[in-house]
Amino acid sequence: MHRKLLVFSWILLALAFALSESALAGNGGIAPPEPASPSAERIRDAYWLVLGFTGAIFVLVEGALLLFIVRYRG
Repeated sequence: MHRKLLVFSWILLALAFALSESALAGNGGIAPPEPASPSAERIRDAYWLVLGFTGAIFVLVEGALLLFIVRYRG
């Protein structure tokens, strides 16, 4: 059972990577465009601050979720 889950996880990960590349092909990624004014620079800085903060929370929550899934899967 454990081996099937591992194989399924790797297949799912490979599929996610394959689909994410095509999803981002038409734009420049998650970064905002280059700022053209002082206000735009502050907006870009706020964007990166919010992205970093929410990204850290996301990683913590997903890590805790995976920990509980693995620990209490039975």
